[in-house]
Amino acid sequence: MLPSFFYCENCTSVVNNGNGCVQNIPFRFMKEHSEFARLEELTLKDPEGRMWHVQLFHRKTPKKNTSGTHISSGWSQFAQGNKLKLGDKCIFELLSRGKGEVMNVQIIRLARNSSS
Repeated sequence: MLPSFFYCENCTSVVNNGNGCVQNIPFRFMKEHSEFARLEELTLKDPEGRMWHVQLFHRKTPKKNTSGTHISSGWSQFAQGNKLKLGDKCIFELLSRGKGEVMNVQIIRLARNSSS
């Protein structure tokens, strides 16, 4: 059975592609889930159960050691709505396949000083 999740460190250290921020989808996940190469959108489910509709962007010529696929439109709203900070980590787990892919997103917060 293929792994149905991927892990992201520093979810706010996203790439700014000139049109806003995007979150990379790792090469290994894309290789094992080739159906994602055809997807244009998916839904992220946050820890509070809220659903966030995002779009996927696929580079025709990916950079070395990257899948070339990113969560694009909607990622900034997801990050802001979940108050992601530099150092927070996310685990993306594929919940459903076929029409209407949904990924559950667990957020692991970086321990912060209570005075900040």
